[in-house]
Amino acid sequence: MESFLVVFIPLFVAIDPVGTLPLFLGLTEGLELKEKRKLALQGTLTAFIVGLTFGAVGHVVFVLLGITSADFKIAGGLLLVILSIREIFGTSAKHAEGAAADRLIGVVPLGIPLIAGPATITTLLILHDQYSFSLIMLAMAANLLIAWGLLYFSDVIVRTTGAVTSKVVAKIVAIFLAAIGIMMIRKGIEAFLIK
Repeated sequence: MESFLVVFIPLFVAIDPVGTLPLFLGLTEGLELKEKRKLALQGTLTAFIVGLTFGAVGHVVFVLLGITSADFKIAGGLLLVILSIREIFGTSAKHAEGAAADRLIGVVPLGIPLIAGPATITTLLILHDQYSFSLIMLAMAANLLIAWGLLYFSDVIVRTTGAVTSKVVAKIVAIFLAAIGIMMIRKGIEAFLIK
């Protein structure tokens, strides 16, 4: 049980299901409940597939492509900054033209990079060196189940806390998301400079 918690907690922080909720509400604003719940499932399944893939073969892919963790931090940080700016100024992915874009927001940006983002993938790669693959996947599945539950019942949460509150929280979280993105870029650059 102790080993599970040691793996579960850093993944919980990296996946940040509570912080993802306001962003999900912003991305799915104006959609029907059925569609929101479908996107919640699509996002968490996408995140699980990405996590499973990187947990199993992440190190090999990085070596084959010559990608360092610093490269990944910079690229992921840039994506988070772009997403947060779009969310702050009200031009999130839900406004993309065409119905296909709305149907795929569960995959991008919800599944990747909001749920299974650079922090999650980096955490998985770090944990892979110390713990068994099955324990890591169990902890990840538990975290994604929590994330799915929060997203699935997002309308209930909004009714309880109020729509204005959720919008304000979404904007505040977007600012923090931008800060996290900048931090990741900084850490990536620092890693390059230390070499």
